[in-house]
Amino acid sequence: HRRLLAEAFEDRSRLRAAIYRLDGGLPADPDLLLAAAGEAADGLDHDLAGRLARAAVAAGGGFEARMVLLAELPYEGRGEEAVALADELAAAAENADEPAATWLRVASARSKLELILGRIEPARATLAAAVARARHPAARVRLGLQQAAQAFTTGHIGLSIEHGDEVLAAEPDDPAVLGRLAISRVRALACAGRTRDAVAFAERTLEVLPAVEEARAATVRMALLQALAFDGQLDRARELGDAGMAAASHGPAAALRAYWAHELGQVAVLRGHAAVGRRWLREALAIMPVAGLPAG
Repeated sequence: HRRLLAEAFEDRSRLRAAIYRLDGGLPADPDLLLAAAGEAADGLDHDLAGRLARAAVAAGGGFEARMVLLAELPYEGRGEEAVALADELAAAAENADEPAATWLRVASARSKLELILGRIEPARATLAAAVARARHPAARVRLGLQQAAQAFTTGHIGLSIEHGDEVLAAEPDDPAVLGRLAISRVRALACAGRTRDAVAFAERTLEVLPAVEEARAATVRMALLQALAFDGQLDRARELGDAGMAAASHGPAAALRAYWAHELGQVAVLRGHAAVGRRWLREALAIMPVAGLPAG
């Protein structure tokens, strides 16, 4: 049955097709597995993303597959293994077709790894070194997105907004850039008191995101929920959270349900409904898949 489902989903959902191919014992193309792993990671389902990344490595995905695996290892509690893999990939970058560009990608991945492991200063230093070496405009945009996210994550709200401004000056209309930036920028603007700007940026981003980016759109909607709540639009925030939770209930990623529960808990507390908020937050803690990480 899984093999039949793999064929049925081949032109409809890369993620489901890849899962059914693995479960059905069918060979899978590394590119399909990598695309599916990316979708799973965007949907915050890191267990599934790690499984797909390993399958891509086994299928001959090479450097690209190991880069994806590097991003997922810390979510499995294998941080030191991830650091060792980052060292291997940095050494491999020296022999790549484009060593400078490859080194930047590895440095970017290592900075994310350090941040996830709670090593804030090494994360900043690694990213700063990458930014200093970046020359190509596209590379600078990618690193700018990471700078904005890292600054927000470490509590530097104004700096996060500044990095976002720089990204938008270079790429004001690219849906992929907007989708990645919105996740941190919407929350940063809301935390800075610019709640209307935050809502407007989230809504603009959701309008241009393609349908295949539904997992990323869900994380942008979560940021929009926070912006609405901070703006005092608590009923609209709750409605958005209820719709997000209902949609996540039909998907494969428990993590999306955990994060929606977290957002709904925050809204309930802001509305003065402490008991409801506590129930939502307990549910989030029960199913959150990254509880063992400092970042989590």
